[in-house]
Amino acid sequence: PAAIAAGLGELGKHGSLINRELGCSFRVGVVTTELTLAGDVPRDEGIQDFCRSCQMCVSYCPGGAINDEMEVVRETERWIVDTAKCAPYFAAHYGCAVCLQVCPINAKAFGGEFRDAYVRKMKQLDSLALAEELSATVPAPWAEIEPQEQSP
Repeated sequence: PAAIAAGLGELGKHGSLINRELGCSFRVGVVTTELTLAGDVPRDEGIQDFCRSCQMCVSYCPGGAINDEMEVVRETERWIVDTAKCAPYFAAHYGCAVCLQVCPINAKAFGGEFRDAYVRKMKQLDSLALAEELSATVPAPWAEIEPQEQSP
């Protein structure tokens, strides 16, 4: 929320901050100071409008964790990523991030430096095969432990 309020980007459908120039491949840092600084304001760069019509992260999310519908959270309309569906893939792969890899805005970031590699990779991807491949590597959820019988 602070990064959005500072005008660093807009929240994308995949739940990450998207900056027009950097895509979603950046980390937000904080520097504290006692200097008086002019405050920034949120910027509308059309990223949320783009995300409304784009289906890339929704289509390629192996866990089906990204919803196309927005919800109101703390008086702000936003997309919600279902963490219960995302977490197994994220944990099994030390950070899944398929949603960030297929984001078209990310492909345009850094002056299009990665665009050719992105286009080649997208042409090779099969969303069903990718979901099956990643699903096969996710450990089974913990089974409920039944109490052992106690002997007298």
